Amino acid sequence: MTAAMLLELRNIKKTYRAAKGDVSAVNGVSLSVDRGQFVGVQGPSGCGKTTLLLIAGGLLTPDDGDVAIGGQDPFGLPADQRANYRANNIGFVFQQFHLVPYLNVIENVLAASIAAPHAQAEKRARELIAHVGLESRIHHVPAQLSTGERQRTAFARALLNQPKLLLADEPTGNLDHDNAQAVLGYLKEFSREGAVLMVTHDARAVDYADTVAQIREGQLLQEGVSADTLTSSS
Repeated sequence: MTAAMLLELRNIKKTYRAAKGDVSAVNGVSLSVDRGQFVGVQGPSGCGKTTLLLIAGGLLTPDDGDVAIGGQDPFGLPADQRANYRANNIGFVFQQFHLVPYLNVIENVLAASIAAPHAQAEKRARELIAHVGLESRIHHVPAQLSTGERQRTAFARALLNQPKLLLADEPTGNLDHDNAQAVLGYLKEFSREGAVLMVTHDARAVDYADTVAQIREGQLLQEGVSADTLTSSS
């Protein structure tokens, strides 16, 4: 793993057991994401995108293969240390936002500091909220926000702990064109200093990525992708 590489997945496999037969969600996927890079993985629903992202974020243990985030294997850490490592190194942006309904905007953003407390958390939260244009909504709860405002709140929360890597799962899936463009712009901006891995079915979203791979039936296809960035092995 090079100094610039923030995420490396090697020959990742994940199968879900089911009464009607096993389902191979990810089958031999390898990819890397370097600092300063925005990588997109595009594919239809049910092709393994979210499973791949959850493994990349240390949230779902693969059946086989190796994961390194900033040179560290998260699955080699005890559960509490793994959670702390995620909190300090990875930001997550999900299609469904996962905001706490009874917390307002600044409280939702600050929720990220529970796992990784730091003295300047509130100051940084306010700066991030201003950056995504939500200063006037800072004391509103999610039910009082538009869909785009909820995603911008989630994005600010993802950045609170100054992660090295952002993982985005269908970040534009619930957004109209203007809000989608805004969120994708924020991801692109972050990738200039950190790194972004985004999985999506949205063709407009991958236009923002530096490199793109297609995923089908749990395997990556290499069309249009730099060979030294994304590969697939079966």
